[in-house]
Amino acid sequence: MKGKTYYAKWIELTAADLTMTYGDEKPLSEITVAGLTLDNWASDNEDVVRIDKAAGKLIATGVGETTITANASLTKSGEKLKVTVTVSQKAIDDATAAATGTYTYTGAAITPTVTVKMGEKTLTENDYTVTASNNTNAGTANFTVTGKGNYEGTVTGTFTIAPATLTVTADDKTMVVGGTVPALTHTVKGLKGKDKLTNDPILSCDADGTQIGSFTITISGAAAGDNYTVTHVNGTLTVTEKADVSGQMTVTAPASLVYDGAAKAYTAACAGISQWIYTYKDAQGKILEAAPVNAGAYTVTISGTGDASFAQKTVNFTIEKAPLTIQAKDQTIRAGKDLPEFTYTVTGLVNGEKLAKEPTLTCDTDGKTPGEYPIVPSNADAGNNYEISYVAGTLTVTKRASSGGSSADKEYSVSVDDGKN
Repeated sequence: MKGKTYYAKWIELTAADLTMTYGDEKPLSEITVAGLTLDNWASDNEDVVRIDKAAGKLIATGVGETTITANASLTKSGEKLKVTVTVSQKAIDDATAAATGTYTYTGAAITPTVTVKMGEKTLTENDYTVTASNNTNAGTANFTVTGKGNYEGTVTGTFTIAPATLTVTADDKTMVVGGTVPALTHTVKGLKGKDKLTNDPILSCDADGTQIGSFTITISGAAAGDNYTVTHVNGTLTVTEKADVSGQMTVTAPASLVYDGAAKAYTAACAGISQWIYTYKDAQGKILEAAPVNAGAYTVTISGTGDASFAQKTVNFTIEKAPLTIQAKDQTIRAGKDLPEFTYTVTGLVNGEKLAKEPTLTCDTDGKTPGEYPIVPSNADAGNNYEISYVAGTLTVTKRASSGGSSADKEYSVSVDDGKN
């Protein structure tokens, strides 16, 4: 034991050095020098040892070494008792330690927050460090508390890492009725780090896209191992009507709606429409196999469809009859001659077509009286595709030629012997 010796007039002033553990207390009365009264105690460093004069005790307040002093009677003037006090770390082996809060798998190592108590005293984070092991995956993990500063030793405990919540959601889908059901997909939320699903989900939907409405997309079967609790969330397939874009249609009529032997087909165009159907009907409502050719009244219903839209328009139209002109040719005869064979010309027949019935040509004269007489065509037939117009010709009956003169201004009579005179 190390000590110090001081000399009073007749008494040796000495006391043994002290060793304490952090947090311990020691009565000052236990520090004695025979025959002397000690008072006015003081500590050189109260961060190591503090003197509670009222309670008459030493308190070890921190690890380290310091000197305490006291006045002593019967000593030389100003002489003091000096005692060296060494404070060592307090063992925490018997402390209680418990993890606080809840912990969920993150994909990385987790070190818990720990509460450490020595009896009624709760230690601070300045008094210890915490390390952990087996502390990444969900399950039971271990921690170790190691004293520092005013404490030494270790104490161990366990804590629980709960599985993380993993949400696997069927993506909502939208389609237009009559289209192709879209591919079903899913979204995963909650995977940590580079983790992946160990089993992909199974997706199904009881819809074929032919009916308008909302249909459940069912999802199940996803897995990601013991570190996750999987929650499946169903999605919805919404089948909507196609958008009506009829007002945006452009309908183009044939270049001519007069009979010419060619089909009179309409065309349509509209953004977003890729397929067109043209339905032609005659005046009696009979559906035709193709665009009409012959003159008459018709309707065409134009229907278009696209991936997300439709359009429809009905057009009434008439193919007019082609104009056909039958004109009698002009003729000239001498009075008294036989009437000629009347002829005509036809203008307006198309594609090499012919009259179904030739016209009747009449002229109201016997040809004996000079003059001009109309040659009237009528009663021709060219079918329903033509509107016939008739143009009359002229039969000119000239005077008979004179047998004895040459003047065109003179009239002559000719007697004929019929053998009866």
